[in-house]
Amino acid sequence: MNKKIIALIMLLSIAVLILSSCGNRQVGFDTAQSFNKAYIKLGDEWKEVTVKFWRDFDNGDEVQIVTTDGTVYLSHYSNMVLVSRK
Repeated sequence: MNKKIIALIMLLSIAVLILSSCGNRQVGFDTAQSFNKAYIKLGDEWKEVTVKFWRDFDNGDEVQIVTTDGTVYLSHYSNMVLVSRK
């Protein structure tokens, strides 16, 4: 019984180390990164919007932003700046 508990603790420790080494990247769910403003490049102009929801995609550099008025923006990270203001 004690060997099973020790093995479980070791397995959980390894999992925590692996997940914490991901840095600023989302892993499954996002609890640390919340943004309430975004600047979006539209043509030659930058537009400030209020963020209701945002998400990124694992297989690319796209980010989707849903604003408080329901507008959905999907673009490359180079065209958006996400900001957290208090």
